[in-house]
Amino acid sequence: MKGGTITVNGTVWSLGACMHGGTITVNGDVGEEIGPLMDGGSIIVNGNHGSSCDMSIGLGMRGGSITVTGNAGNVGPVMEGGTITVNGNAQRVGSGMKGGEIHLNGDYKYLVGKSTQGAKIYHKGKLIVDL
Repeated sequence: MKGGTITVNGTVWSLGACMHGGTITVNGDVGEEIGPLMDGGSIIVNGNHGSSCDMSIGLGMRGGSITVTGNAGNVGPVMEGGTITVNGNAQRVGSGMKGGEIHLNGDYKYLVGKSTQGAKIYHKGKLIVDL
């Protein structure tokens, strides 16, 4: 997707792969991948993301923004840029992250972002990883 707006009312399995621009809004849950290899644009999920660590948000993401209002699984694996915000709880955060920002407004189970470079992770507004 390079531009425009898509709104989905209901549950989807995966969305936003290689997205370059535009906006996708999901009024429901996303079962698996959100924004893999995303370069730009905006994804808003007004619901939950798959709660398993196998389900990822922003895998290899290079730009753009993703917001999940509910809970999430694996947040920002090998992320290089962009911004991810999770308002609920997250399972795993920042694995192999090289850049970008993650904002966690709920709790998290595993913070694996400590070996990252050029990345920032915030928990409830406080910077907890700055590499």
